[in-house]
Amino acid sequence: MNPDQDIQISLPPAPARRRLLPPWLSLALKLAVAGALLYWVFQRVPLGRVWTEMRQANPGLIAAAYLILTPGFLLLAWQMRIGLLAQGIRFSVWELTEIQLAAMFYGLLIPSDVSAAAVKWYRISRRGQHLAKTAATVAYFRAVNTVALFAIGLPAALLETPPGSGTMRMVLVLVLASGLVLSLPLWSRRFAKGLGAGAGRFVAFLHLPRWAVSRGGRVWEAMIALSGMEASDRLLILALGAGFQILTLASFYVLCRAVGFPLGWLAVAWVSLVLYVVTQVPSVASLGVREATLVYLLPAFYSIAPNSALAVSFLVLGRRIFLASLGGVTELAQWFRETRRPAASGRTR
Repeated sequence: MNPDQDIQISLPPAPARRRLLPPWLSLALKLAVAGALLYWVFQRVPLGRVWTEMRQANPGLIAAAYLILTPGFLLLAWQMRIGLLAQGIRFSVWELTEIQLAAMFYGLLIPSDVSAAAVKWYRISRRGQHLAKTAATVAYFRAVNTVALFAIGLPAALLETPPGSGTMRMVLVLVLASGLVLSLPLWSRRFAKGLGAGAGRFVAFLHLPRWAVSRGGRVWEAMIALSGMEASDRLLILALGAGFQILTLASFYVLCRAVGFPLGWLAVAWVSLVLYVVTQVPSVASLGVREATLVYLLPAFYSIAPNSALAVSFLVLGRRIFLASLGGVTELAQWFRETRRPAASGRTR
């Protein structure tokens, strides 16, 4: 059998697995996290002052900040297309842009930290049933783009650290070095194979079910194939991920200017990195987590008024809603295309 050929899953149906938490309890916990953090924020920042800040914000700069990020989805689509072509899966850049925007739309509506990735996996894998390859590609590019953000944010934090903070500098250097080492399997087929062999021995020790080992093995084989792409492709993939992150930072920078406080590029880079890390905490659309983080960080490190920090946080939420609405428009357009297609085919008979 050709190892590069996609393997169709022919295993027996997986046994029913119980969720760690029922969906309603998971949603209740996320709402509780968001509610508790928002309560903490509003105890410290009067909502009336925040509303005043937002009314006085520059609408032109807000619009520019929202529009700056939209080309980033073309970069992500181009990036994804390279990885899918390496797996023998063909999509156009525009098709993948629609999928990226649809993932933003459902990621806002479905209260789950993995819903956007699940939407990408479903929309791509249903063409040809490349389940393992699609899962590997989605996970690979999430890891690559995270590495790109860390590669920008950690040096910025290092440069922003006061000269007397030797311990903090050492910690940041160690984190940066560790991140570079951990990212090696993304770029080196040999490291990916070595990590897979070690993981295989660990999985054998755990005595996991056969179906889980088999499917996990297929996903990891696809990951190894991605790490073995041409050096030029890997370099382009990293550059596209860095480009998307730079557009995200530029959008945040302009939103800060719109509210009326100056925040330098280095500060924007490391604050955005912290925001990315903390918003992995289960919540609904990152509500509460994002607000509490900015209300704490910006006043503590840059003496920015808490009401201004909270106004920026709400504008960041508005940016997410704006991008999700673009995804909603693409989903509506696709629905119209699919409903008209049977009617058109019926008239040609």
